[in-house]
Amino acid sequence: MIGSNLKKFLNIFRFGYRAYVPFFAEQKYRYLDHRNQLLQGPCSVLTEDLGLGRGLFCLIATGTGLLLVREGRLEKVFDSMGNIFGLTLLAGRIYINHVIHAEGNYKNTEESYRRSEIYSVSVEQLANLAPGEHLEVRRELSETGVLYAYCNSHNGKLYSVDYLGQLSVFEVDQEGRIDHAGARSCMINRHLDGSPLHHYAYTHINCVSVTSDKVILGAHGRKAHT
Repeated sequence: MIGSNLKKFLNIFRFGYRAYVPFFAEQKYRYLDHRNQLLQGPCSVLTEDLGLGRGLFCLIATGTGLLLVREGRLEKVFDSMGNIFGLTLLAGRIYINHVIHAEGNYKNTEESYRRSEIYSVSVEQLANLAPGEHLEVRRELSETGVLYAYCNSHNGKLYSVDYLGQLSVFEVDQEGRIDHAGARSCMINRHLDGSPLHHYAYTHINCVSVTSDKVILGAHGRKAHT
């Protein structure tokens, strides 16, 4: 009897705590942002010898930051509060999607805290970054209510797609800065079977590629439908 009551109490406690998870995430974001610690360096070596060719130069997006493979080593460029998803190269800069998503008691509802950021970094500086040094990262965009999961580039423009179905196309100036005001966006608002896309859980868009005349999107649905 005591065990049953304790279990009920713990379930109520968890439910109450989860209701505040989005609030806690937002406060943590503000705290780290104020201290310029959303992306935390310095660059560090994780593995000295991967057994790969020393000429390989590769960036890897992860749920805890950005990794770099070079000179046969695996390095951590920086840690991040949220997930690093999309990476793309445009005009000598690498654009990086940083996504923060905290759900409350009910998944994919308005109570979830969603924030997306796009950063850029000079390829030259990244190539010359030494272990122990901090990478100079420039924030290009920061929005709430969207989850830019992946980005790509084509013909001098930056394409970024939101989990929730928003595709945005940004012009980029000569210095690599994103034109926020001139962005073009559209909602991919139809489910694969033709029914309205009301909820993120039914179908989420998580990749975008561009050919000469088409934008190709990848969508995941329930029951492993892709």
